[in-house]
Amino acid sequence: MRELELKLEYNENWKIEYAKIKFFRKYEPFNLDTYIADETEANQLKKNKVHKLYKYCKFDENNWNNLINYHVHLTNPSKFNDPFDSVFSISLNTNEILDKVINVLGISTSGSYDNIKQEIKNKYDVDKVISEVISEENDTLRNKTWVTCFSETNNSILMWSHYSDCHKGFCIEYDFSEEEESGLFNLLSPVLYVDKLYNIAEHPFNGKSFEFCSLLKSFEWHYEKEWRLVICNLENASQEFWRVPKPTAIYLGACIEKKNSELLMDFAKQNNIEVYPMKLSSKDYKLIV
Repeated sequence: MRELELKLEYNENWKIEYAKIKFFRKYEPFNLDTYIADETEANQLKKNKVHKLYKYCKFDENNWNNLINYHVHLTNPSKFNDPFDSVFSISLNTNEILDKVINVLGISTSGSYDNIKQEIKNKYDVDKVISEVISEENDTLRNKTWVTCFSETNNSILMWSHYSDCHKGFCIEYDFSEEEESGLFNLLSPVLYVDKLYNIAEHPFNGKSFEFCSLLKSFEWHYEKEWRLVICNLENASQEFWRVPKPTAIYLGACIEKKNSELLMDFAKQNNIEVYPMKLSSKDYKLIV
């Protein structure tokens, strides 16, 4: 897929194929019929793979409200714990840029063309300017993109440690099988793990480029087996919450406080939701139910 190296060591083959269909096929010119057809084919590919997804949570007021109101909170990638989250690169040819600058400014080329370009280089740090422009574009687009994260697994020791307050929080199970015909299912995509930043200049803009960037992470995060709900709202980035199905289960952290455990169990009982306490294995470095 372009210059990306999507290694099977970190990515399942069907996820790579899904990305090719959803983000790289028939991107120019834009046609609504082909757009819908590709969305349908991509959804067909993922619908039999993962229905149940999990969200790790620390026990606090925000996560409690999300749980009882059946919604999730969306966040800008710029606020995530990974500074590379949703960041892209752009390969720009300095000479081509200088040619355009000379043309736009109407600079006389009566002298040596190469000398004129060298004068511009001497006067302006072109590479620095390009770097600053790319950084500003990254910040602008990240701040107008909204993301919430799920995982395919509910027993990751690292994720319980990082996202559920050192096992003192909880993990919510959502079954998205009933959402296949809704917009919610369309917004869910698996994350792909790569070795280098994505060069957005290699992908003609079709409205999906920034969504694709938000689905790429360093291979060092591959243990998370992450899925994301991504909304790219370039006009008015104000959507902070998104409705999700009623949870099908709640998993209690192995170190959760008793009072928090009781609150979660009471809520689950009132709403016919299964509850499973996580336990530490006595033989292996594993969490068991």
